[in-house]
Amino acid sequence: MPESLAAQKIRVASELKSARGTWESHWQEIGDRMYPRKADFTVDRSPGEKRNRLVYDSTAIIAAETLASGLHGMLTNPATQWFQLAAEDQALNQVRDVQVWLEIANRVMTAEFNRPEAGFSAAMHEDYMEYGTFGTSVTFVFEHPSRRGVLFQARPLAECYCMENESGHIDTIYRKFKWTVRQVVSKWGLKNVSEATRKKYESKRQNEKIEILHVMEPRKERDQTKKTAAHKPFTDTYIEVTAKHILSDGGFDEQAGFASRFYKGSMEIYGRSPGTAVLQDVKMLNEMYKVTLKIAQKMADPPLMVPDDGFLNPVRTVPGGINTYRAGSPDRIEAFPTPNNVPIQLEMMNEVRERISKAFFIDQLQLQQGPQMTATEVMQRTEDKLRLMGPVLGRIQTEKLGPMIDRVFAILMRQGLIPDPPQALSGANLKVEYVSPLARAQKQLEAQGIIRTIEVMAPFVEADPNIMHRINGDRMLEHVGIELFGIDPTLLRSEEETAALRQQAQQKQELAEGIQGAEVMARTARDVSQAQATSRG
Repeated sequence: MPESLAAQKIRVASELKSARGTWESHWQEIGDRMYPRKADFTVDRSPGEKRNRLVYDSTAIIAAETLASGLHGMLTNPATQWFQLAAEDQALNQVRDVQVWLEIANRVMTAEFNRPEAGFSAAMHEDYMEYGTFGTSVTFVFEHPSRRGVLFQARPLAECYCMENESGHIDTIYRKFKWTVRQVVSKWGLKNVSEATRKKYESKRQNEKIEILHVMEPRKERDQTKKTAAHKPFTDTYIEVTAKHILSDGGFDEQAGFASRFYKGSMEIYGRSPGTAVLQDVKMLNEMYKVTLKIAQKMADPPLMVPDDGFLNPVRTVPGGINTYRAGSPDRIEAFPTPNNVPIQLEMMNEVRERISKAFFIDQLQLQQGPQMTATEVMQRTEDKLRLMGPVLGRIQTEKLGPMIDRVFAILMRQGLIPDPPQALSGANLKVEYVSPLARAQKQLEAQGIIRTIEVMAPFVEADPNIMHRINGDRMLEHVGIELFGIDPTLLRSEEETAALRQQAQQKQELAEGIQGAEVMARTARDVSQAQATSRG
């Protein structure tokens, strides 16, 4: 009997889980010490259970939070526009209709990313947390179920199993999770669930958990001429695992699940991270902190040595306590000798803390305290730090942010929230340009080159003003303002408006020169007339 689709997908999910067994034990150690609220790989915890039992020093937890916040601010800051669309053909980007349409599209997409109902900021913060600690993070982008727009969901890595295609890109995600009977029936309806789930629902056992498998992968067999869900490029299949029952078998027009890796080892699917790099340091720091606490406790409240027959028990160690001993006895209560090497311990721990912080790029994310600097120096140092992080963070733009923007654009176009493009863009390809603080810091090297060129050429221009004819001032303004610093293109006038204004200015200048010339001629004629009158007199 051939294997059913549900059984086949459940088998693949089990194989993927088995294949990453060594990863899960590694991730569990990282989660216990750096991200306790997501440490659910090899341990099933009860809701509300204490999760910080292995944490004695919070340096790694704080570093992971700081890195996540820094990435959010540098790459996807909701307070500023961090991406924009552009035509691959640079000539099209100079066409006024194209510029206006691109600006409208950018504004609509940015507004959707920032809309609270979309959940982008919350999802990306969770994504960046797993990105920096576990090295792999997963985010889904769906069409919003109750309104036009999109919905972002960051899913725990513990639930997700990934596969790469031949290009090394993760295009397949299997997700296992548990929902209550009530949740399952609410989403898929009583007629679409399995018989076992239906009986549980009808017998009021609605809070029992059911394991669900969600499969998102490229559809291998489909009829591209058909637009139904069963023939879309990517699958969207939900399965009840225990019952091997398919709840729904839909599809996506684009990839909807996106996984990114911080670092990636050869022949490995899942990523590595700052968290994996400093795991041993974090474990050592926690052990050192435990020992230091014990030493400090012994120093503050040391064990006592009491003679067995010189004192009347009990020994009172509280403030003001009175201990009675036999008169004439030479014995006294003495403190047990304890080690006094706390300064060395603290110095060693600070060295470990510094290594952990550097691994999480805290020295790059925070401006170090030092001599008072000018605003220009502060900006320059900040840009230098951002540029140093650029190569490290480029992978997330390729694996997640770029495909995610493509997905959002396609959804908003289908929903009619973005108007149809102008005729000039017919058949043209669009691209994503990043204008986040990190991306701008990379581009501003070019801006500095332009400024430096102008400064160096200033003496030559003074000697020969004709050199200025080689500089295209209009193009330089557009390049620096729009492409490098990301200003709104509508702030610049069109070529037609600029030409008209220049023509008006030229006409005014010619008129002024004409009036000035007429005044000079009239003055000259008056002077000549006066001179002739004087000579005749």
